[in-house]
Amino acid sequence: MNSLFYAIGAPGLFMSRAFVPAFCTALCLRFGSSLPFLKQIPLFQGAGVAPSWFTSSWVIGLLGVLAFIEIVATKNSGFSEVMDGIHKYGRVGMAAVSTFGILPAGDARFVEQTFNISQTIMVDAVISAVVATLVWFSATLRNATMNFLYEIDEEDDLGIQSFISWLEDGWSFLAVFLFFIYPLLVTILVFIIIGFFLILRAYLRHKEEKRKVFCTNCGTSIYSSALDCPSCKINVLDPKDIGIFGTAIENSITDRSLHALRLTEKHRCPSCATRLKKRSVRQTCDACGHSIFKTIEIRQAYLKLIKDRLYTTIPVITALSFIPIVGIIPGIIFYRFRLVTPFKAYIPARQGIVLKVFTKTISLFLMGLQVVPVVGGATLPIMAILNYKVYRRYFIKQFK
Repeated sequence: MNSLFYAIGAPGLFMSRAFVPAFCTALCLRFGSSLPFLKQIPLFQGAGVAPSWFTSSWVIGLLGVLAFIEIVATKNSGFSEVMDGIHKYGRVGMAAVSTFGILPAGDARFVEQTFNISQTIMVDAVISAVVATLVWFSATLRNATMNFLYEIDEEDDLGIQSFISWLEDGWSFLAVFLFFIYPLLVTILVFIIIGFFLILRAYLRHKEEKRKVFCTNCGTSIYSSALDCPSCKINVLDPKDIGIFGTAIENSITDRSLHALRLTEKHRCPSCATRLKKRSVRQTCDACGHSIFKTIEIRQAYLKLIKDRLYTTIPVITALSFIPIVGIIPGIIFYRFRLVTPFKAYIPARQGIVLKVFTKTISLFLMGLQVVPVVGGATLPIMAILNYKVYRRYFIKQFK
């Protein structure tokens, strides 16, 4: 029954991580017979005495290394974005492998009483394939939700994505162990989590669509913050302003040129406000065909918009820099949101990783000096100017 419950709940275990739950599963099978709670379960009685391929030392060691790399990689938005597409396939594969590895440990004797050896392997393979298919759908659901959150808050200034990531790590570690002790309870929790993602995705999509309005000329549904209709190209009479996360608010705009630049800053089309899909300065909007940064004048205006923020950002983060430890976190969030994110959104992912490693290495050194009296007051301004200069340089380089 534990094996069947595992197969039912595996999609919830592997929807977020690939190697962490597989590593914990292998550990449970290998050492479960010696643990106080798990040794009473028939599934583990004798499972660790003669380790199978899935519970061998080299497989457990390899899974442990991969699980560590997975946790570190998911804490870096640049790495996460690059590996996201591949990671889903990894979750599917590891779910199938883990299920195929756990079924023989407890179900082989039962199945062999009814089927022959070849039929036993076939049954395990079919169950593993079903689990893999369910993981595919659940991982796709999870990725769609997280991608939407990433579009709204790319730098995770609200901390929602980081909070979910740490929750997923804890879930991937603990859920496997709980699964074997309380299989029915954890199965219920799995469906609750999947339901949460379904409801959250539906809510976010509903909220985004609810803010749309109809073009007064052709009746096309458009974003309320759009300057032009993507279909008939007519100017929208009363475009709404956007908030700090790029979504429309109730206030009307006063400067159309400035509003276009702010839409561009939030990685949205400066004409119809459709969210852009590529991390590149050379792209056109999928909805209206508008070319982003199509003239030198627009590029210069965009660079000036961000540069002017230096004069208001530096005094704020300087004040925060004098607050030991506590002040550095809001300071970093503040300057990255105002000076780095507008450039980072248009830098390809591979270059973004290189930039992030370079800037964070220096920033970590400067953060260590933040607790030093007087000297610490200069750490955040130096970090802000360094990040601004580096990302601005690579942003401009994209036009060459």
